[in-house]
Amino acid sequence: MPHAVEANTIAPGPRIWQLYLVLGFFQFVVSLQGNIFPFLRVELDISYRTIGLHPTAFACGIILVGLLGPRV
Repeated sequence: MPHAVEANTIAPGPRIWQLYLVLGFFQFVVSLQGNIFPFLRVELDISYRTIGLHPTAFACGIILVGLLGPRV
């Protein structure tokens, strides 16, 4: 007996691809910070604590958008 194809398969539409791109860009930005911050710290002569404020602010902004932003 052949297997029937399910009618409820999910086909990624344009909205899903946009979300994939946004998540990919987010991951790129997060990964890029770790590579750039040591050079900025030396060049700008700032402490490790001060350079750590940027990722903290970035994470707080993401949390706020997640809490207050519209549902997708």
